[in-house]
Amino acid sequence: DKSCSNVTIRTVNAMPKEKQNDTRKILLQIADICRIFHAGHKVNFEQSELPQDFKEIEMIPSKKKGFFTYAEDMPALYKKISLTFDYWVPKILDWTQEIREKGLKEWKGEAIQQYETCTDFMRIALMFISDPKTNLSIAKSDVRETMLKNIFNEDFIWIKKSQKREDILANSEKLNNCLGQLSSEVNIQIPPEAWSRILNLKYIKACLNKN
Repeated sequence: DKSCSNVTIRTVNAMPKEKQNDTRKILLQIADICRIFHAGHKVNFEQSELPQDFKEIEMIPSKKKGFFTYAEDMPALYKKISLTFDYWVPKILDWTQEIREKGLKEWKGEAIQQYETCTDFMRIALMFISDPKTNLSIAKSDVRETMLKNIFNEDFIWIKKSQKREDILANSEKLNNCLGQLSSEVNIQIPPEAWSRILNLKYIKACLNKN
């Protein structure tokens, strides 16, 4: 039913009745894991979207009347991004299928290159999650490129620019080194996980946009 804007309800309605509850479970799990990428992602659910007898993800009444939300908060890389739940559903399903077909288990360092279905945004986020003490949380390629080229006067390496594929390992190493040197010069130690939030501040974004 293309007239239904709610991807969960639309998908559930397209499934045989005996598979509808499992479909709700899968879509709720996708929404839950996507909260890692940004805090504002799919936080309110209609009753018809929620699976029955599914205690793995606890839901409670939302501030929005008649809706439900997560009982527990989850830290997120970004407060808000433009990607919608409709965008994430096929991405996560493709990623899950790739993991199963290839038997993938690691995403640290070079291992992240195996995930061909992931966007660079996803790969960088996964690298950060795998080791937040040494990996940066800056996952947006336009911000990464602006910082390296215009702030630090370093090359930003693309593998396939037409496909928005950057050399995430090389660019991340450069960013780490540049920001580490900056921290040393100003004598302020900023943990890697803080950068995605810092760069999202209005006055910092304004500075980046000028460049």
